[in-house]
Amino acid sequence: MADADGVYVFFGDYGLIAYSHSGKERWRHPLGPFNNVNGHGSSPMLAGGRVVMLCDQDSNSYMLAVDRRTGKTAWKVERPEVVRSYTTPSVWRGQLIVPGSYYLTSYSAVTGEKLWWIGGMSWQPKSTPIVDGDTVYAHWREGGGEAEVPTVTPEFSEVLPKFDADKDGRVSKPEVAQDTPMTCGFENNDLASDGFLDQRDWDNYRSRRASRNTLLAVRPGDLRGDLTSHPTAVQWRMQKFLPNVPSPLLYDGVMYLVKDGGILTTLDPKTGAIHK
Repeated sequence: MADADGVYVFFGDYGLIAYSHSGKERWRHPLGPFNNVNGHGSSPMLAGGRVVMLCDQDSNSYMLAVDRRTGKTAWKVERPEVVRSYTTPSVWRGQLIVPGSYYLTSYSAVTGEKLWWIGGMSWQPKSTPIVDGDTVYAHWREGGGEAEVPTVTPEFSEVLPKFDADKDGRVSKPEVAQDTPMTCGFENNDLASDGFLDQRDWDNYRSRRASRNTLLAVRPGDLRGDLTSHPTAVQWRMQKFLPNVPSPLLYDGVMYLVKDGGILTTLDPKTGAIHK
């Protein structure tokens, strides 16, 4: 990422570094280490004279803005409701539009204040939102999120008595050794990588099973707060033919989606209706 003053880069093993156009280091801002199974996939971006970095991970997710001239922290917001993601935010009307696990969230680019959010999507998004006038489009796709009816998973309080042999209030892998599904998915559900499943781990697992893959068209206007069920903010949703990684493309009044395996789908961006 670059502007008239220089180049801004992110290294997953270090953090943010700024260089002049001649290659001289201007400042550095260390970050991490990150608790993200597949590495850190987000890129830095410029907004409001600051370098913004999304740091969603399986524990201690946050978003950071630093002054682009000095590298000093302008603001930092915690995102405890989300886990890993690999997306980069977009800017719309001075707002940072941030897809995360289960939520699309807007923040003020100036202060980092959380403005509005929409829930119900699947986890670990990878694509970047696109903006067209008053409308924001964002999408989530993950294996297991294809079913039209959300999967109901028991509460942790219901599961714990079955597996918690040593009565310590959490579940270890040896305690689920006789349950093949629990054993196979154990490491993926163990967000802290500490060898145990606790309340937070199980709540995230329940959210994953209940969430749905979604392509979302939103017109938030000046609305604030939870817009998940707002009658006008969400223009349309669709679940079919969604890419895993590529972002949607909007060109000449048509939206294009490229799904893994080489399936190209075109949509009407006003209604979400599939052309072909």
